[in-house]
Amino acid sequence: MKIIVTGGTGFIGHALVDVLARKGHEVVVFSRKAGHAPQSTVRFVEWDAHSAGSWQSDVATADAVINLAGAPIAEGRWTDARKRLLVESRLRATRLMVDALAGRSAPFLCWSAHLASDTTAPATTDFWMRLPRSVADSWLSCLPHGKRRPCARVGAGRGSCC
Repeated sequence: MKIIVTGGTGFIGHALVDVLARKGHEVVVFSRKAGHAPQSTVRFVEWDAHSAGSWQSDVATADAVINLAGAPIAEGRWTDARKRLLVESRLRATRLMVDALAGRSAPFLCWSAHLASDTTAPATTDFWMRLPRSVADSWLSCLPHGKRRPCARVGAGRGSCC
């Protein structure tokens, strides 16, 4: 499978990319920073998560998109400004990817780490619970158009991955 991983150089993304590559998938990492490919089946594409570009041709032919993009959660104190950055960086990247996926006619899998909260639960004022919920609304908008596009939900982990 050709799998795009946004944020593939981050804490979860780095480990996930390595596992996917070892399993023989063609992995395309969309990231602000260049990375060292752990396997020959990994390719890095510059992606600023702000604007359209040549990366869209990879989206057009992908079998799956795994959305992990966003400012690092554990970097810095959660001031009001930092919280805005955490939300905005995820929403901006998610909306850009959803727009790129909107024209797809072939089935694909979309998976987002930002879908960790239960979207049917009552609203909360807790930032940790609101953050994934706000991104989930944007990410799940890739579902219409009469096409079946399954979305897996994942939650927060503790330290090591895979």
